[in-house]
Amino acid sequence: MSKDVSNHLVNFESGVRRSLSRVLLLTAFTVVAVLVFFMDALAHPGVAQISRMDFPVGDTPIGVAFDGVNIWVVNARSNNVSVLRASDGYHVMTPTVGVLPYSIAFDGVNMWVTNYDSNSVTVLRASDGYNVMTIPVGTNPTGIAFDGTNIWVSHRREASVRVLGVSDGYLIMTLPVSAYPGLMAFGDANMWVAIEGDNGSAHTVSVFRTIDGYRVMTPTVGASPHDIAFDGVNMWVVNNWSNTVSVLRASDGYNIMTRSVGSFPWGIAFDGTNMWVTNYASNDVTVLRASDGALVQTVPVGTTPYGIAFDGANMWVANATSNTVSKLRISTDTTPPVITSIITGTLGTNGWYTSNVTISWSVNDPESGIVSSTGCGTTTLTADTAGSTLTCSATNGVGLSSSKSVTIKIDKTVPTISGSRTPAPNGNGWNNTDVTVNFTCSDALSGIDSCGPSPQVVNTEGAGQFRTGTAKDKAGNTASATVSNINIDKTKPTITIASPSANKEYTHTLMVNVAWTATDALSGIATESATLDGKPVMKGQPIDLFFLSLGSHTLVVNATDKAGNAKTASVSFTVKADVNSLSEALDRALALGWITKSGTADSLRSKLDAIKDAIARGQFNAAKSQLDAFLNELDAQKGKAINQQAYDLLKADALYLRSTLP
Repeated sequence: MSKDVSNHLVNFESGVRRSLSRVLLLTAFTVVAVLVFFMDALAHPGVAQISRMDFPVGDTPIGVAFDGVNIWVVNARSNNVSVLRASDGYHVMTPTVGVLPYSIAFDGVNMWVTNYDSNSVTVLRASDGYNVMTIPVGTNPTGIAFDGTNIWVSHRREASVRVLGVSDGYLIMTLPVSAYPGLMAFGDANMWVAIEGDNGSAHTVSVFRTIDGYRVMTPTVGASPHDIAFDGVNMWVVNNWSNTVSVLRASDGYNIMTRSVGSFPWGIAFDGTNMWVTNYASNDVTVLRASDGALVQTVPVGTTPYGIAFDGANMWVANATSNTVSKLRISTDTTPPVITSIITGTLGTNGWYTSNVTISWSVNDPESGIVSSTGCGTTTLTADTAGSTLTCSATNGVGLSSSKSVTIKIDKTVPTISGSRTPAPNGNGWNNTDVTVNFTCSDALSGIDSCGPSPQVVNTEGAGQFRTGTAKDKAGNTASATVSNINIDKTKPTITIASPSANKEYTHTLMVNVAWTATDALSGIATESATLDGKPVMKGQPIDLFFLSLGSHTLVVNATDKAGNAKTASVSFTVKADVNSLSEALDRALALGWITKSGTADSLRSKLDAIKDAIARGQFNAAKSQLDAFLNELDAQKGKAINQQAYDLLKADALYLRSTLP
């Protein structure tokens, strides 16, 4: 493949969209992988042999990632992803993505694929390939990486990097970079972005602090850096046009060393000991020791190798022209046994289990087998515990040992919760103000995670209201409590006074019954009372106006409901006198013995009759003269035939009557 065509594929421009010349046509693949075990002597004597298996995938595979179970291979021309089971290469599924997918990254739950020609990122659920969402991004998205919190996407045409929220793809920030950014890697709290440039023109890496996007540094590397990997201390940068790898100290970008690799290196991955670099023009992989950069060996693979990923035991290489992915395994056993804990139980929250927990172990070493193991039997924990640690240790056939420990926290006991209310209800069980409900929670083992909601304010009127609170401990156990019988009545009673009538004038000799109605629609009436001119009166009590003074009088009615709301209502009425009532009062005084001589009463009555006749004729002056005579006789008989009570009452009525005459 010419350097010009290869560069087009690296830059993912016209070279990807044109037909690639196929150097190797694979015809032996049908549905299953053809195993190509080659045990040729490697270029460097004494180096371990490599076993290789090739598996068919889609058209032009270029990107590779591992999700902990499966290998995901991006097929650029098929617009899909081949998902292979890492243990045996079984083809699991082929989810569809956007146009011209380029690279892929795993966030712990989902796979993120950049679609170069769709200007988008496809998010696939790793468990089943379900398309979670498709996120529009900038022009020609190229590289993609996960920093443990957010997703980073480089845009080749846009000379920028976008940072997306992993939960919903929300755009957090956009960072400018130099032209033609390539792939990226996260290391030492920073995101390292390779700046490819155009035709080998770029020689830098942009380093951004992930927490805020601040550009930390821009170290210089070889020509057209394309991919980056982190070994825990240093960053390894693949220089596509220099045929080298630059090793930079992650803490400060210092260039520790530069090592030569194959022709047109593209991808790089770390296996915990060595760095593996794909060389797409020489169809091989260069393996460098991470500690000092020494060449370990060179491994032939398929045609035009691009992306590379490590699954914890094997290296997987995407061969773009072969339409295959190569699985590479070192045949010499240099790895200790693989121990996996199998925990069965109900997992709550914050690492706590809420049921009995059974711990079993899977102990494997496919190269040399297991010679001995301790603590690897099945154990069931039934008691609550703040932390019980179990350890499984094993040794393989070449004497390599490993151990795995798990700490199990169990809390099966629900928390406690109690509710209270303020203020307390009155003796009738009612409140006439808002009631605040609070909940108190406790948990003796894992502790309380949430309690409430608390406080809760009950501010609506009604009987039989309640509020419920829930306690949740840190293990996820829950318990609830309810504060009930909350009765609130803020509305005052209603009082209707039927008698006496408001603002009505009553003559002095009438009888008036006290009558009212007090009602309360919610809590009901607790007490009701009344006063007339400040003196207590009873409902239905007759009031003899004869004994009231002339003028205004007030009836006041008070009512209180069972919630303690009080209401006051009142009516005022007037006691008056006229010639008829004066005549009736005279008769009443005589009957009561207030006038002791009937002759005196007759004399006064004759004057009242004369007053009635004068008023009837409209002779008001004559009526007044007769009233004066009436008053004179009252004065004359005061203390004689007329006692003080009769005198006061009759005189007041007579004066009142005289004042009303025209």
